[in-house]
Amino acid sequence: MTSDDDYECDIIKPHDPHPVHGVGDLQPHHYAWILSGACAFVSVAISLRLIFQHLRHYHQPALQRHIVRILFMVPVYSIVSWLSFRFYQQSVYLDTVRDCYEALVIWEFYALLVEYLGGENEAPLVFDKKQRQPLPVPLCCCHVNPRRNHVLPKCKVGILQYVWIRPLMTIAAVVMQLMHMYCSGNLNPRWGYFHTSLINLLSASIAVYFLLLFYILAREELAPFNPVIKFVSIKFVIFFSFWQSLVVGFMIQSKVIRDTAYWSSDNIGTGIQNFLICLEMVVAAIMHLRAFHYGEFTTTGDQMETKTWRSLMDIWDFSDVWKHSVRSLTIPDDDEFEPPHIVMLESASLLPGRR
Repeated sequence: MTSDDDYECDIIKPHDPHPVHGVGDLQPHHYAWILSGACAFVSVAISLRLIFQHLRHYHQPALQRHIVRILFMVPVYSIVSWLSFRFYQQSVYLDTVRDCYEALVIWEFYALLVEYLGGENEAPLVFDKKQRQPLPVPLCCCHVNPRRNHVLPKCKVGILQYVWIRPLMTIAAVVMQLMHMYCSGNLNPRWGYFHTSLINLLSASIAVYFLLLFYILAREELAPFNPVIKFVSIKFVIFFSFWQSLVVGFMIQSKVIRDTAYWSSDNIGTGIQNFLICLEMVVAAIMHLRAFHYGEFTTTGDQMETKTWRSLMDIWDFSDVWKHSVRSLTIPDDDEFEPPHIVMLESASLLPGRR
């Protein structure tokens, strides 16, 4: 039978302790908050220095626009997670900033890869040279023919859907939180957290799948730009933290994380999640130093530096994201993805006219 606890969500304990300011009275969660704050400070400092160097050497806006937007992920994650750790009662609202920026980063990485291929006008020519090949697991029994039209737009749509679904689920989470229907970290289907997490999981999986498909089709052309370390540094932050939140939620649901006299299990889960993210951002900031170093954009002899404020104005102009989103809504029908029975017929030479 289902216990009454499964239908309760004690976000705030009735005797939740107030912050203790005396050094001698510090409790474990105070030490954790100080440590997470120190990690957040270090990661933000590393990232801002790298961002500043890109802004000073902003000689290839088409590429660096996306790179700097990606680099801002670490400061956003660090600051929001640190604040969410301290102001845990408002964590659902604070996390909206982090979640929305997370969706943007996925798109920016895709846009960066397209620019490495020469932009949207040149990238389709790269796919025209490719032969028919199997899709990545788990759809490896189907094949895709990159030489036909619209493979690239379909990859774009597969990634852009996450850019819209993730913020929509975040807004839904805020609304359900206000209506006391969300219960962050609780994977009981009764609560909204379970459903938004499930939708986010499906949407993120689709986005990563199309991103992987794009890389597989263009891996030879992308090889000089070291896309693997870039992809890993982004996936480490976004999807590791997402799966981490699901694990914490499962631990709460299975009573591994339990209520205490002063903290609910949801409070503890929120604290653990944000504490770990602050620690992980230090690793992510260091990885970004290698993956997105500014050295490749410095001019010969470093003869000219760009004005930082002008570079920032270009970076924070997100009209390109909106234009791509609108244009991607209209894609002609095509049959790139060939079903298994067609592939089997071709291999048996029963359809000699198809190539």
